[in-house]
Amino acid sequence: VYKLFPEVAKERRLLLGLGRMNTWAVSSKGNSRAKRVRGEEGADKDTSEIITLVAKLCLKRALEIRELQAAVLTTLSVPSESDVAERAKAALKAHAEQLEAAKTKADKDRLGPPHAHHWAAVCAYCGTSEHLSDPEKGGLVARMISAAKPDDILAMVFVSKTKKSYDKKFVKMIFAVAPAMGQVMDIVAKALCAVGAQRKRGT
Repeated sequence: VYKLFPEVAKERRLLLGLGRMNTWAVSSKGNSRAKRVRGEEGADKDTSEIITLVAKLCLKRALEIRELQAAVLTTLSVPSESDVAERAKAALKAHAEQLEAAKTKADKDRLGPPHAHHWAAVCAYCGTSEHLSDPEKGGLVARMISAAKPDDILAMVFVSKTKKSYDKKFVKMIFAVAPAMGQVMDIVAKALCAVGAQRKRGT
């Protein structure tokens, strides 16, 4: 082919010469390679950080799921105008106001999470219920007295909150407590069911 088309052979030799020259004379190729290497190193570092963060997040979620799986879950449909619903609502409102008024992080930390105050309000109501026996009330009050501050509740009560229900006449109270608190949860449920609450299954 090159014999028949000498121009092609000449152009080929020229291109090969340029190629050989690039290996030793053209500095831009080396610079671009260095930039590419630095770019790849930077990308690898970012990827490594992202993988680390995702791994930590997965572990955190796994621990949360494991904690909830080891908890006693209870959902009650409570009359929205009942005394216990009003007390729980007032406790959350007071907590929010105090949190807003807190000036330092230490003051906010001392208030504890809102679900601790929600649980305390529900237990305070149940502790005066006429539908519970004296031993049941005593056990409930003793458990609350053992919690000297809001953070003491965290190891026993993981979830305590009120949510809206499709039926506006009711609200949902959702609780998740440690297995050791199962008997206390039964006492709370008994007191609430006595005033019109309904225990929900599978929710």
